[in-house]
Amino acid sequence: MSIQTTDISVDRDQAIPLSRQLYMQLHHQIIHGQIPYRERLPATRLLAAELGLARGVVVECYEMLKTDGLVAGFGKAGTQVCHRCMEFQQDQYAKTTEVALSKRGKLIASVHNYSVAQNPAVPLPLTPGVPDFSLFPYSKWQSLSREASLSAPAWYQRSSGITLLKQNLRNYLAQYRGIHVSSLNCLLVTSGIQAALSLLARMLADPGDTALLDRPGWLGARAAIAQAGLKAIYAPIDEQGTQLSGLYGGKSVKPPKIIVTTPSAQYPTGRPMSSTRRDELIQYSARNKTWLIEDDYAAEYSYALHPTPSLLTHNANSHLIHLGTMSKIMLPSLRLGWMVVPEHIAPALNNALNTHGIQPSYMVQQQLGRFMQYGYFSTHLAHTRTIYNERHRLCLEYIQQHDQDWLTVMPSISGMNHYLRVDHSKADVKGLKKRLSQAGLGCEIYTQSNHEETEYYLLLGHANLQEHNITEQLDKLLALHV
Repeated sequence: MSIQTTDISVDRDQAIPLSRQLYMQLHHQIIHGQIPYRERLPATRLLAAELGLARGVVVECYEMLKTDGLVAGFGKAGTQVCHRCMEFQQDQYAKTTEVALSKRGKLIASVHNYSVAQNPAVPLPLTPGVPDFSLFPYSKWQSLSREASLSAPAWYQRSSGITLLKQNLRNYLAQYRGIHVSSLNCLLVTSGIQAALSLLARMLADPGDTALLDRPGWLGARAAIAQAGLKAIYAPIDEQGTQLSGLYGGKSVKPPKIIVTTPSAQYPTGRPMSSTRRDELIQYSARNKTWLIEDDYAAEYSYALHPTPSLLTHNANSHLIHLGTMSKIMLPSLRLGWMVVPEHIAPALNNALNTHGIQPSYMVQQQLGRFMQYGYFSTHLAHTRTIYNERHRLCLEYIQQHDQDWLTVMPSISGMNHYLRVDHSKADVKGLKKRLSQAGLGCEIYTQSNHEETEYYLLLGHANLQEHNITEQLDKLLALHV
């Protein structure tokens, strides 16, 4: 028999029909040359008897192979293989060169290493910017699932966001951030700030252009700039925020094409940008026709009673772009954010979002729109603000009482993180990153240059700590100075 029946097995307990199981195995034998070109297949009765199957199962299998063009019927000559398998010697496979990524592909893949193997199933304790998932009102959210699935559009939407969600986001931005969105076309729903920044870097600048970032700053912003082929230059941070003075050392150079900043609560320091610096930044970017992108990642959780206003409240805002996210307020798993852009570039960015296909699920958008419409969102925000601020206070007091003077809590308005200066004369900073990993803590380490001396800092997330384990996790941290 031409078919290698010893290699064929069917399982009647599987949900896959027997004819389909047989078809997949014969398909594999033909494609790989185990059943050669022009070989006659056994009669259906014979193969059925050999395999213990009904004849109809084999007939249906042969019909599927005919549909694929792998076999054909030739009357009295029977069913024959009409697929000619390309013959390769075994050593030829070994010598085959793998097809490589393009230069652009290698650049995009190399700018940030997201290690799948080392990615924990849940965030580590003290990881910055992580909300407390247990506080999320899952029952209210789930109660809207059916309603959202029935009312969400089933066809493709090309306006970069469901209308219901956009309307509620517009109201929210006006209430919490002082942003007036004149047209819903200027409010684009994205899959988060990382996606928005990566898209904007490619849309607003050309490879080789420069982008100005804060140092220290968010690594995701650096990755977005690098993957677009832009050259990053860095502005130092002080108590008032981004420093533009002396940026180029007195040299006359071409200004950056893009500036990315976090003025409401600078990341990672958590300090708000002063009004003077904000005006300087806006005037500088307007004068030089530079795009100014505001990453407003968690202004709602400012420890201060009233968060600093968005840059978009400034009159000269035709070159300003505002980015926001639900990852901190609600859940990272929603994969949802937004950007508010000037009207003259909104159509182009809308086209780009559709081309890249990075819009969140319409059903999730509809569900979130209902969640905001019914007041659940504002209630959740007020509830979590109160709890995070209490955890902020508890962490601050405990560190100040037990840190043995190797950590200093820096002034910050961040309601989700603490920024701590490490006294390297009293702590081994070189091995600190490794010790954090071994202790199972998610704190991040940053450096700042101050008068030609490098200072070390820890960014500690307190929002995801439970009151009953705050001391336990902080004790782990405080024990790492040796």
